[in-house]
Amino acid sequence: MEQISGVNNWKLVIRREAAGVVILWAATCDVQAALPDTLFGLPVTALGHHALTPGRPMPEGEEILVTCGPASGEDWDNSALTDLTLPDSLERVGDYGFFNCRTLKTLRLRDTVRFWGGGALMNCRALDTFHIICTGAEGELMAYLAEELPRELDVTLTRADGQTARLIFPEYV
Repeated sequence: MEQISGVNNWKLVIRREAAGVVILWAATCDVQAALPDTLFGLPVTALGHHALTPGRPMPEGEEILVTCGPASGEDWDNSALTDLTLPDSLERVGDYGFFNCRTLKTLRLRDTVRFWGGGALMNCRALDTFHIICTGAEGELMAYLAEELPRELDVTLTRADGQTARLIFPEYV
């Protein structure tokens, strides 16, 4: 397993493609974590199917250990993850990408994630807070989140000029 430095602790299985890197599997022992924006000089453009599903066996692929020093916990299965920042270059999330991430409460991302696979946020029961950096292409992302998570959602939008807006979506009944 190749080891590289990063801002958080991650065990990753990746696939390199011409346009960027696909994270096929990711596990952290950290409570708050950010997936790397680039790996080996390539942008991280996609999360594979079940990429962050806790307890999922490691698939075949290129294995990488991203470390920022001593691990903050012993369980490398995303079971304690509460706050996740997605890569700025991310465009796609595969089917069930975050399946059963039951403790995940906050997701930080750009509105450039254009494709969300089926059930990407299924069983993310604590997830109710989103911090979205707007690039001018927003629109479908908020509709997707409100439909996928039929409960009260707290969404903060930040534009390139620094202006922010906070939206509260009431629980859908």
